[in-house]
Amino acid sequence: MVHYSIHDHFDGSAVLLTGSTGYVGQLVLEKLLRCLGVRTVFVLTRPKRGEDIQQRVDKLLGSPVFHLLRGNEVLRKVVPIAGDMRATDLGISLADRQRLSRETNHVIHCAADIRLEASIHELLQANYEGTRQLLKLCCYFNNLQSFVHVSSAYTNMNAPVGSLVKEAIYPLSYGDNLVDDYELVQELLAMPAHNANSRAAGLMKAWNFPNNYTLSKHLAEYMVADFHKHCKLPIAIARPTLISSVAQDPYPGAGNSRGCTVA
Repeated sequence: MVHYSIHDHFDGSAVLLTGSTGYVGQLVLEKLLRCLGVRTVFVLTRPKRGEDIQQRVDKLLGSPVFHLLRGNEVLRKVVPIAGDMRATDLGISLADRQRLSRETNHVIHCAADIRLEASIHELLQANYEGTRQLLKLCCYFNNLQSFVHVSSAYTNMNAPVGSLVKEAIYPLSYGDNLVDDYELVQELLAMPAHNANSRAAGLMKAWNFPNNYTLSKHLAEYMVADFHKHCKLPIAIARPTLISSVAQDPYPGAGNSRGCTVA
């Protein structure tokens, strides 16, 4: 029997984390720092007006989620990387891309636009194109050991009621023809926003998706699987269900604003 240790898996490694300012991402960051012996955590951070990336990260690390690490030297392991999931090449400088290529061992991709009814352009840019740009970058990483794509259990809620959703990628089709996810996404992004939303509404009706978010995440899984197949990237897809607050660490109810706590 093969013994697997998550501690051994991450010990001494460098991790690239996206979405660290979001709820899931900041909990992942806190856990990486507090429980695992990582060497470095690169956090992709978008500059904001009047606040540079270091200030944004310092503000994040000063939030209550990180109270167990207050004053701990492990916080020095966090290295901000300027970038934007909606920008070409993620907006990462050449010097930073080269550093990530040399040093990164693991990627945890938590960044996503989770607005259910945002425009199809916005959701595809963030959830599909952003993920595709990240995977393209990872193809040049010299020592990549794992890439975890945080998807959603609801990517396949177009399946008939009562269906068993397995750990598989479920194809979409036009009649007998399988959908080319990249061609479809580029077609939608090339349309004026109003036309793209109308087109997406027709596709959602035909394929039984309830909103633009689930369609965008479904198409993203297609693309992630293609990178695994054709570029041989070591990819895992995680499909969390409804995400609420934590039951214990870093403190009970962390992230909770509606009185519901889950383990």
